[in-house]
This record gives sequence, C-alpha cells and structure tokens, in this order.
Amino acid sequence: MLDNGVILRGIQESITTIQAQTNYTDDKGTARTGELTIGQLKVLIYIMRQGQATGSEIGKDLGMTSPTVSRIVALLSTSVQTRKQLPLGYIEIQYDIADRRIKRAVLTEKGKSLMNVMCAKFNPN
Repeated sequence: MLDNGVILRGIQESITTIQAQTNYTDDKGTARTGELTIGQLKVLIYIMRQGQATGSEIGKDLGMTSPTVSRIVALLSTSVQTRKQLPLGYIEIQYDIADRRIKRAVLTEKGKSLMNVMCAKFNPN
C-alpha cells in the first residue's frame, strides 16, 4: 500500500510534468509557461480515468457548467488555438457514430503518454 508521502510526491511530480509539457512559444517567438488551471487538470485527469467522456458527463461529475467544460475541452484538444494558448493536443473530439450530436473527448497518443508518465510517479519501485 502506498503511503501519503508517496502519493503526494506523485501528485506534485505529475503536476510539474504537465506544466513542463505545456510550455510553448507564442507567435511572436516569446517563451510562455503553459501552466494548466486546476479546472483543466481536473478535466484532463477525469478523461484519463474514464478513457472517454462527453461534456455533460464531465460537467455532472465534476460540478462544472457546460460553457466551462466546453472551453476547457477545447483548450486541451488538438483543434483550438486562442491568442493566449496553442492547442495542447492531449485529447481529441470524436463524434458518436449513432448520434452525431454527441461528442466525446478521448485521449490522443500525447495524452496517453502523459497519463503513463503520471501513473509511473506513483510506482514506489
């Protein structure tokens, strides 16, 4: 069984890993620190745990409004670029085959790789 120190160290190292991987250079060539917000971290970890999720599932389970979830998912995805942040590419949006109105957030290879790095932080060996 893992002790609290190992778990807390793993969480801290995981957050540091995520923050380091979200650094980027803006369109003017300026290096930017792409630290994720707590909300973005919560959504990313939720999708990592579930494997896939709709916006309504994320909102319901994390207690977030639909616009907040939409904005966060867009920033974590491969497709949206704002003037402050490039798309992070951890998730992609896939449409449900049976009902194209339903969109699911799923991990990309980059997201799966990050999940593996984060989970390795909790291995005490």
